[in-house]
Amino acid sequence: MKKTQKAGFIVLCTVIGFPLAAQQGEISVEEFYLKESVPIMIIREQAQSDDREGKLIALDYIKEAMDNGEKSDSMRAVLQDLALEGILNRTRSEGRVSNNYSDVRIRAVGYLGDLGTKEASDALMKVVLVEEEPAVITEAFRSLTKIGINENGRTIDTANWIFNTFNAVNPDNRLALSYLDAIEAFIPKMQQSNDNEKRIYSDTIDKVRGISTNYKYITHVRDKARAVLKALARGQKS
Repeated sequence: MKKTQKAGFIVLCTVIGFPLAAQQGEISVEEFYLKESVPIMIIREQAQSDDREGKLIALDYIKEAMDNGEKSDSMRAVLQDLALEGILNRTRSEGRVSNNYSDVRIRAVGYLGDLGTKEASDALMKVVLVEEEPAVITEAFRSLTKIGINENGRTIDTANWIFNTFNAVNPDNRLALSYLDAIEAFIPKMQQSNDNEKRIYSDTIDKVRGISTNYKYITHVRDKARAVLKALARGQKS
């Protein structure tokens, strides 16, 4: 184990009070690390802590583990919980939600995109259906685009619905641009082999056309919408 990794692991164990001794005798940090290539149990404990700082520490260790090639479904489950922190997974104090940390959710949905699995894509779909912050939705769109799964048009259909919900209330340039990037990336996968897929394709064109003519968006976003609209007509990326 690298010295920096070992030192960081010791700090994490110390912070949460994780015992480094087995019933049959003590084991070293190095032996424990080798036994558990990713200390997911420790990460989960940090993620479930009451304070924001503990959750950010968990995300730091998830990033380090992913950089070392670890991409387990246990990690996906922790990231999903963090991505729903303060939205579905709510803690209240004196009647108010006390764990609404949008920065935690942004990082979590970003790392779900880095996992790149179908399960991670499904988790992101759950997030976008309940999320309230445009910044988190924007990052989730980027992650969905990175993973690139669009079974039966489900991802694009959800993106259209979410975008329409936010656009109707308060047009957001970053969200619109992220939506357009997602549409552009999925164009080669947008089939029209059945009525539902044809409906999604038509709905997508309407949404993109609406952005291209809506002067509440900046010029760059409208220009991007026009380029994506042309690409939709050609059935390929702009």
